[in-house]
Amino acid sequence: MAKSGSFDYNVTRNEIIFRALRITGALSEGISATSAQVSNGADALNSLVKQLQTEGIRLWTYDWQTYNLSASSAVDGTDGNQYRCIRSHTSDSTNKPVTGADYSTYWIKDSGLTTSTWATATSYNSINDIAIGSSYIGIDRAFLRDPSDGSSESSHDDTELDIISFADWFSLPNKNTNGDPTAIAFDNQLTGTLYLYPEPYQADTDMVIHARVVKLHDDFDASGDTPDFPVRWAECLTFGLAHRLSYEYGIPMQERSDIAREFERLKFFARADDTRKVTSEFVIGAY
Repeated sequence: MAKSGSFDYNVTRNEIIFRALRITGALSEGISATSAQVSNGADALNSLVKQLQTEGIRLWTYDWQTYNLSASSAVDGTDGNQYRCIRSHTSDSTNKPVTGADYSTYWIKDSGLTTSTWATATSYNSINDIAIGSSYIGIDRAFLRDPSDGSSESSHDDTELDIISFADWFSLPNKNTNGDPTAIAFDNQLTGTLYLYPEPYQADTDMVIHARVVKLHDDFDASGDTPDFPVRWAECLTFGLAHRLSYEYGIPMQERSDIAREFERLKFFARADDTRKVTSEFVIGAY
C-alpha cells in the first residue's frame, strides 16, 4: 500500500471560512465568496478563537519566557529621607514622595540607597513588578534562577515559585518586605504584570524569572494564515464558525442546532486530546 510519508496537512484562514460558508449554505460549491463574506468570516473566526481561550482551551499556547530584574528607583524626599519605588510608574505631582496625595502607592521609606532627585514626567521602576506584555494572559509555572547561589553558571540554584492569585498578593500586609522570593502573582490587565513575594533585595538584579506563560492565539489577519495550534482543531473551528455565521445568514433553527451540536462534539474530542500524557511508568500515587 502506497503511503505519502507526508504529515504537513493544514488549513488556512480562508479555507476555514469557505467551508463554513458552504456548511451554512451561504456559498455554493464552485462559487467564490465575496469580499464582504470573507471579511465577516474573518471577524467571526477571530472572535471564536478568543472565546475558546476563555474556556481554558490553552494547553498548546504555553510559552517559556525569561524576565530579568532591574533594581528599584530611589529618590530623596523633601523630608530628608530616602524613598524606594514599589510600583513602576511615570511621575507626576500626585505620586511625588511625601507631598503627593497617593505617593504611598508608589514609594516606601528606606535607607542606604543610591538616590537621585525626584523629577516629574520621569519613568520610575520597581524591582517587584515586571510587565510581560499584552500578548500573555496567564502564568502556569515559574521558578527563580539565581546564578550567585552557585559557584558557576552551571551550578546555579533554581527556586520554584508558588503561583498565587493577584487578589492574594494584593491582600498581603507586608508585600513590600524584602527577602528571597517564594511566590509570584499575575495581574491580568491589558498589559499583564508579574509580582514577586517577598520583594527581592535591591542587589538581586542577577536573578532571572523563568515562567511558562499563557499566550493569546495569533490572529487570523491574512487569507493564508494557519492556526497556531494543532490541526486536529480545524474541523472544530470550521463548525464553530459555521454556527456563528448561521445567525447572520438566517439559517433555520433546526439546522443551526445541528451545526451547534456538531461543533460541541468536535470540541469535546479535540479538547480531550490536549490532556497531558504521562511520560514515566512510575506514577505518584496521588497523581
